[in-house]
Amino acid sequence: MKDFYETLGVARDASESDIKKAYRKLALKYHPDKNPDNPEAEKMFKEVSEAYSVLSDARKRQEYEVFGSSGGHRFSHSDPRDIFQNFSSFFHDFIYDDISGGSDEGHQRDRHQKGESLIIDHEINFHDVLNGASHDVTYEIVTSCEPCSGAGFKDTSDTSLCGTCGGSGVVTLGSHFITVNTTCSSCRGIGTVIINPCSPCGGSGGRFIRQTVKVNIPSGVGDGMQLRVANKGHMGPGSKGPGDLFIRLRVIPLAGAERRGPHIYYKKNISFYQAALGDKVDFDLLDGSSIISIPPGTQQGSMISIKNRGLPEDIGSDERGHAYIIFTIDVPRSLSDKEKSLLRELKALRHVN
Repeated sequence: MKDFYETLGVARDASESDIKKAYRKLALKYHPDKNPDNPEAEKMFKEVSEAYSVLSDARKRQEYEVFGSSGGHRFSHSDPRDIFQNFSSFFHDFIYDDISGGSDEGHQRDRHQKGESLIIDHEINFHDVLNGASHDVTYEIVTSCEPCSGAGFKDTSDTSLCGTCGGSGVVTLGSHFITVNTTCSSCRGIGTVIINPCSPCGGSGGRFIRQTVKVNIPSGVGDGMQLRVANKGHMGPGSKGPGDLFIRLRVIPLAGAERRGPHIYYKKNISFYQAALGDKVDFDLLDGSSIISIPPGTQQGSMISIKNRGLPEDIGSDERGHAYIIFTIDVPRSLSDKEKSLLRELKALRHVN
């Protein structure tokens, strides 16, 4: 008997979340679109999908634990159409729950209406946050395989009666006085299995394609915020329309600066002499340079603020936060003889012990 836990690389007490993560990693690795003309990858894709179809279902997992090792019930290769359904369903569970928090009942209803939603990360910089931007975003989606129209096979002659249930779609579990009729896991109640799968999709019914969308990013967005682009997600077999695309924005840190809400904190290294005597220097802010005044006697960690030179107070807002400049003082590591002499004179004048 196959060890489904070993196939997915998880422990026998693995949580539902661990099983999902393991399946996602392996399914993406071995999907036929990622590995064209690679029979071994196709075989592995089917095996991990079969393992996930059992271990992700509490009832089937219990049946596997009870009957799998005793021979009371056999688990064999799933219908390739169901392999793709597992792949597609996984994305629904992993992404839709995280974004919408919808109920299982709502999930089941939506699955027959739209394709699966998709979430991707997209990097932007501080200038995009300040001014807003328009970006082209390229990503991969799963769509229905055109040659087989998502069926996983091209003709009914490419299928046969399921050997596990004899075409009935139902199997009987148990022995002696207790028996239970349940949906056949090999054909998922269809009664037939694919014997000659569609070559382009490996029988999965779906394939990966790359597509690009133009996204308008408003000013004032924060790291981790999401943008929704309707109808740009997955569209698997049986879907009446594509799901949605969710773009999670990742703001690239600005060197030498830190964002705190709408405010930007910069660090400016100044010399010991500038700190003592004061000075005026050019300083590059996010939206251009500015002349800043260093007060005489500036101490380590002293800070000045410049109004309205930070980021937007809110999304699309014209009001801006402040730019704060924190001074760090560079004490010279070596001095000339003349510099030492002058500092000793200064020390004596200030009566420093």
